[in-house]
Amino acid sequence: MNKLQLDRVNVGCHPDEVLYFEHAKRFHECQYELVNNNFSIYKNERIIFSTKVELYESGHLTKTYRGTFDDGKRFRIVQPSDELMPLFRTMNMVNLTIGSMFSDGYAVSFLVEEDNNYTQPINGTLDAILKGDNNPPVGHYVFNSNTHQRYENGKPVRGEQIGCHRDIVIEKNVSKGIGYSVSINNPDAIPGSWGATPMGTKPMKIVSTSADKIEMHGYGFDRTAVAMGIPMSAATFENYRMTIFHDGLNITHCTIHMIDRNIDIDYYIK
Repeated sequence: MNKLQLDRVNVGCHPDEVLYFEHAKRFHECQYELVNNNFSIYKNERIIFSTKVELYESGHLTKTYRGTFDDGKRFRIVQPSDELMPLFRTMNMVNLTIGSMFSDGYAVSFLVEEDNNYTQPINGTLDAILKGDNNPPVGHYVFNSNTHQRYENGKPVRGEQIGCHRDIVIEKNVSKGIGYSVSINNPDAIPGSWGATPMGTKPMKIVSTSADKIEMHGYGFDRTAVAMGIPMSAATFENYRMTIFHDGLNITHCTIHMIDRNIDIDYYIK
């Protein structure tokens, strides 16, 4: 396992990205992995940040990946190219930079050190989900979908939405209740705009597990909606459910069920 040591920082020319600049700086003295299109940050043997990544650029000197923060904001991960990595390792000069997608945006650079005190980290939220645990550790898991299909009354409608990115975020219940909070973000939308959050946060708990499937049901109700006079039948979170399909190690796709409207949306990778 490798450890990140903060080296150089540049806040950049985009004030709206200062939040992400500060977030990246917090990875100082954390462990990280960049394997199998996953970038994960560990602290105290638990995942504190994780994202799917895709190769963005590859040149003679550097190799660049693109990932997303929890709210869908994209960022770059830059490290030495495959050709130069062995040489940099022998000289203990490997570095990794997390930065803006803008050329004049923020950049947070780390020196990479081998951590000889490494112990196998716990895959926090994902591990809890796969075990059917409704008392997960603090943290989150993001399933990055690039295709979805909507069903109404059991029939597919609108066609398969290929290339439409959606991030299904599953985290420890933000209201401090049992289970999880589930939301869906659109990483291609402008943050805060209409459509940036196709599904707001819903409290859910695991009700059944099997060798390849996990069922989660919403519970409780939206107190704000009730206070505004919306009927309990529309304000209850019991209208929402989710089926998680997995291979025992990772989530392969998810289906959101909106029971009161008889709508299902299947999110997957294609």
